[in-house]
Amino acid sequence: MRLKGMDMLIPGRFLEFYKTIDLSSNFLTQGIPVEFGKLVELHSLNLSGNQLVGSIPSRVIPNCWTYGTNMIILNLANNNLKGEIPKLSLRILDLSENQLKGEIPRCVFPAMATDESINEKSYMEFLTIKESFSIYLYEKKSFYGGQFANLKIIDLSSNLLTHGIPVAIGKLVELQVLNLSRNQLVGSIPSNIGEMQSLEFLDLSMNHLSCAIPTSMANIDRLVMLDLSYNTLSGKIPIGTRLQAFDGSSFEGNPHLCGEQLDKACPRNNMPISVF
Repeated sequence: MRLKGMDMLIPGRFLEFYKTIDLSSNFLTQGIPVEFGKLVELHSLNLSGNQLVGSIPSRVIPNCWTYGTNMIILNLANNNLKGEIPKLSLRILDLSENQLKGEIPRCVFPAMATDESINEKSYMEFLTIKESFSIYLYEKKSFYGGQFANLKIIDLSSNLLTHGIPVAIGKLVELQVLNLSRNQLVGSIPSNIGEMQSLEFLDLSMNHLSCAIPTSMANIDRLVMLDLSYNTLSGKIPIGTRLQAFDGSSFEGNPHLCGEQLDKACPRNNMPISVF
């Protein structure tokens, strides 16, 4: 059965203790009701694949949208949401394929910056969430590795985000998936990106990123998927075990980039510098 409209989205008393709500891939329209902020036990909310419009209700609005400590997963991908990204602090965040604009807020990061202990009760709740979210992970057709209880994802791809990538991103030491592709991001890739030692999936393709690829990126040992294609990156591709594992498709579309992956020699006075 496909659901339409938004009336059924208005939470009632019988929903107050729901931990997981999945209303994805329906015909839901209008805006996201601010009453969802009353669902204090909610851990996972999936409204992806609908026709939702308007902005994402912000937690800073009094008596409105409030993400408590229980909110872990938010998936609003593939809608028609506009405006800027509000302050969010989650473990899994997917806002891809919308029309969001502005800069990436630095307040998105705190929940992913430090290691948090997970007790037995929390772990069982993670397993419950895994069941409801597994279809989403499969449909993304991308590599999401690691233990699910520690899995942390930011997917802001296919929006209208501008400005640069915040330097604070280097503090996301537990982040495993970062997808900022298909936006209008400018500036350089933060030099401290190599501190993200848990990163396994990194897609920054199809932006307007410039300057050199940070040498620290070659130190991300767990990286198994990398796409920096179609930016305006320049200079040499750093030499390191992980970066040498990726072929030219990870770097193509950067006319001023050079290195063996692209079969393009760098100028002799600008030889690649080993990070070993």
